[in-house]
Amino acid sequence: MALPHRGIRARCDGLLRGSSGRASHLCLLPSPVFLPVSEAGLSNRVLQIQYADGFNKMGTIRWEVALCLAAVFTIVYFALWKGVKSSGKAVWVTATLPYVILSILLVRGLMLKGSLAGIHYYLTPNFEQLLNIKVWNAAASQIFFSLGPGFGVLLALSSYNKFRNNCYGDAMLTSFINCATSFLSGFVVFSVLGHMCYRMNKEMSKVANEGELLFNPRFLTPAYFVGYDGPSLVFIAYPEAIATLSGSTFWAIIFMLMLITLGLDSTFGGLEAIITGILDRWPHLRRRREIVVLIMVIYCFVGALPTTTNGGYYVLTLLDTYGAPFSILFIVFCECVALCWCYGTRRFSRDVKSMLGFSPGLFWQICWTFVSPLFLLVGCL
Repeated sequence: MALPHRGIRARCDGLLRGSSGRASHLCLLPSPVFLPVSEAGLSNRVLQIQYADGFNKMGTIRWEVALCLAAVFTIVYFALWKGVKSSGKAVWVTATLPYVILSILLVRGLMLKGSLAGIHYYLTPNFEQLLNIKVWNAAASQIFFSLGPGFGVLLALSSYNKFRNNCYGDAMLTSFINCATSFLSGFVVFSVLGHMCYRMNKEMSKVANEGELLFNPRFLTPAYFVGYDGPSLVFIAYPEAIATLSGSTFWAIIFMLMLITLGLDSTFGGLEAIITGILDRWPHLRRRREIVVLIMVIYCFVGALPTTTNGGYYVLTLLDTYGAPFSILFIVFCECVALCWCYGTRRFSRDVKSMLGFSPGLFWQICWTFVSPLFLLVGCL
């Protein structure tokens, strides 16, 4: 189902100046423009982005979104105020619940007609893409955001381990589970995508390669599904797919619940890293941890308020596109060079041996010294 998009002119003008490819394409469509219900609801009801005009006019704070933000940081505060003891209990829920929901969505997706076509397309490799530098850059960004190196989270949390903790085994197990989870998520997405193609009588290859819109063409002008990713994927594309299922309300609720738990889990780790660094630098503040956590939570809440305005999506897109990926890759590149070329691979290997009881193999030393810096440098380009 699709609805007419109110305020399309205001949104187009703002996003054209913001160089949004998808919005520019929508602006070229004949009037009236019809959008999927999920996108119309997100743009017109939740964000009311039609009242913003790029970064020149961000609009007012959406109080509903601001209240949700306050609720999130309230949960974060009570999860972190007692340290890893309280956050560890919260993580048991936020880290395991997504796997339960992911499994439920996978089973439901496999039961849909046309799901096997989507999975077949998902498992069919396209080796030509290996020559595309953007693919490698996207893969590196995905791995860094999912595993967390360069954010300080791993260093902060590992500081609570025993000196001789087997961090090598932890790293191998965590990396395997992370990749397996990403692989499993692909089955969930493409099974539903295959079902949508089946309903609309479209080929998977045409939809994926040309980005053709999957929604009912009776309600839509000649529009195309131009690059839904990031927030658009989880708040527009996938909800629109869920809406085609029987009992769509239930599936939408558990899907959004999964997103909330994943977001909380990431926030726990990021804030805990900062708080741990502050308390290690000023140990006398450990007795006032509750106050330190409260100050950090309020600081983050105030800093996030611009994203709750009518034009908050512009801020989020700017940070997500230009802020995080390059900076993380560059920071890890500098860390890798400092560790292996300044501190020295041999000295670092001796330190590892003193903790684990064995030295890293030649393979790891070559990767640390040459392979990793090279890949990170290419990823920054």
